[in-house]
Amino acid sequence: MNFKIKFCLLGSAFAISMLHTSCSIKEYTDPSSISDKNVISTVDGLFGLCNGMQYRFTVGRQSPLYQGFSASGLSSGELRVLNLGNTDEVNLSTGGVSVVPSNSIITGLWTQSYLLLNESNRLLDNLAVATNSNTRAVLQGYGSMYKALALGTLATYFEKLPVTIGKNQVFVTRNEALVNAVALLSSAEAAFVAATAASASEVAAAVAKVAPGIDLKNSLIALQARYNIMLKDYTKALAAANKVDLTKKSGFRYDAVNVNPIFFVTYSNRNVVEPTNKALGLPANLAPDTLDKRLPFYLNPAASGTVNLGFGFARSNASEIPVYLPGEMRLIKAECLAQTDLTAATTELNGVIKKKAADDAWAVGADLAGGYTGAATKDAILEEIYRQRCIELCNAGLRLEDSRRLGRPGPDAVSGKERGRDFMPYPQTERDNNSNTPPDPAK
Repeated sequence: MNFKIKFCLLGSAFAISMLHTSCSIKEYTDPSSISDKNVISTVDGLFGLCNGMQYRFTVGRQSPLYQGFSASGLSSGELRVLNLGNTDEVNLSTGGVSVVPSNSIITGLWTQSYLLLNESNRLLDNLAVATNSNTRAVLQGYGSMYKALALGTLATYFEKLPVTIGKNQVFVTRNEALVNAVALLSSAEAAFVAATAASASEVAAAVAKVAPGIDLKNSLIALQARYNIMLKDYTKALAAANKVDLTKKSGFRYDAVNVNPIFFVTYSNRNVVEPTNKALGLPANLAPDTLDKRLPFYLNPAASGTVNLGFGFARSNASEIPVYLPGEMRLIKAECLAQTDLTAATTELNGVIKKKAADDAWAVGADLAGGYTGAATKDAILEEIYRQRCIELCNAGLRLEDSRRLGRPGPDAVSGKERGRDFMPYPQTERDNNSNTPPDPAK
C-alpha cells in the first residue's frame, strides 16, 4: 500500500467546505467525495477512513493539531505574533473581548474537530463490517483514538460542547465530554489487548494497513492519562500513566506531500508566530535554567532576523510530531502523587529534570543534574510541575489547559496575567445554526 498517496487522497476525500461548520447541521457530506456507502462497506474502506482521520487531525493549517498549537500558544503567552496583519492571531494573543465568535482559529478548531468526530462515528458505527474480531479491535482502536482527540481538543477550549452530531444538539459540560473520551479509550485498549493476546500476527497485519508511526496501544493509554488529569481524576490518571511504555515512540509522520503544518505555516518563516522569547514566554520566576538542554532542542540556535526561533518537532516539513511524550507521562504521575506523597512526586519530577536526551525516546532531555531544589510543599512542587510541563511539552498545545488547571494567574489577575482567556466564545456559525448554544463565557 502506498501510504503517501492513500493518506493524501483520503484526506482530500473527506475535505468539506468551511461553509458547513456547525455541528447542528445534520449531515457532514461532500458531494465531490467518495460515497459513505463505499467507505464503510468494506474493511479496506474503513482502514482508508483511519488514514483520512489522521490527515484531518494532523495535516494543514486548518487541522486541529495546528489550530490547537496556535490557539493554546497565543492564549497562554507561549507564542507571539510576528505580523500584525494576522488579525485573528493578534486577537487571541490579546485575549478578553478581542476574541470574538467569528475568530477563524476558534471556528476552525470547532469545525474540524466535529468533522473528525463525525468520521470516527462512521467508523465505529460500522465495525461489524470487519468479521475478524482482531481486525475489528484495531479499527476500534483508531476510531476511538481520533474520536477522543476530537472531544479532548474541544474540551480544551470550550466550557460546553455537543458530543453527538445532529440538528440542534444539546451541549454537555467539558468534563462530561472528557469522561466520554476516557471511556472510549479504555474500551478500545481492552479490545486491543485481548486481540493481541489472541493473535498478535493478525493485529500486526491490520495495523500495517494504517499509515505508520503510531503505537496504538500506548497512545490509547497515554490519552487516558492526559484526559484524566484534565478531569483531576488523579487515581485514574496515575494508573494510566504507569501503564505507558516510556521506551516506545508514537508519532504523526510527515513527508514532502503531507507536510508538518507547524513548520510549513510558521517556523519556516517569520511571518506568522514564533516562541515568545528564549524563556518560552514564562514569567521570570519560572524561566528555564539557561543550562537546560531542552532549550536548544525547542529553540533554533540559528534564529535571526530571518530565521524563526521555533524548532523542536517542527524543524522541517518531514519532522514527526509526537502523540505524547514520555515526559508528559512522568509529569502526570508527579502531579497525581503531589496530592498525597510529596517524596514520590519529587522522584517523578526529577525523572524529567535530570533526564538526558539519550535516555528519552524522542531525545528530549533537560540534563540538569541538580534536580528539583525548591521547597518540599505541595504548592511549590505543583508550580515546578507547571514549569516543567511548559518546557518539556513546548508547542504541544497543552499550556492553556495546564495554566487553568494548575491555577496560574488568569484573565482577572490584577498583575502578572498568564492567559488571555479561560475558555473561548462559541463560533458564530454554531450559534447561527443551533438554538441550544449557551451564552459565551465572560472570560
